[in-house]
Amino acid sequence: EIVHDIFIDLFEDALQKKLISNRKKKLELPAEYQAEIERIRKKKKLSLSLNTCNQIIRNGMLVHGMISMEISGRLPVMVGNPALFYQFQIKEMLKGFGIDQKLEIDA
Repeated sequence: EIVHDIFIDLFEDALQKKLISNRKKKLELPAEYQAEIERIRKKKKLSLSLNTCNQIIRNGMLVHGMISMEISGRLPVMVGNPALFYQFQIKEMLKGFGIDQKLEIDA
């Protein structure tokens, strides 16, 4: 929970500052998973919607998986330039939160 706490706190702050939108799309999550997200929302007194919390958790796991693939040496074989792949994926994740900014990195 600690890793996701960092992201959740960042996104809660961004929501309060109106830097992100709070997607309230109806989700049909497994009951046990939804209950865990609701527990976190209640414990931390979050304004983040269930959907936004789900996006944060999902994206955190996707980033973890990408890093694991890079560490194991398999990422370049699958995507070519890992830096460009990361840039694209992070931009797509941010768009999911209503953030559509031009991001530049050294490739």
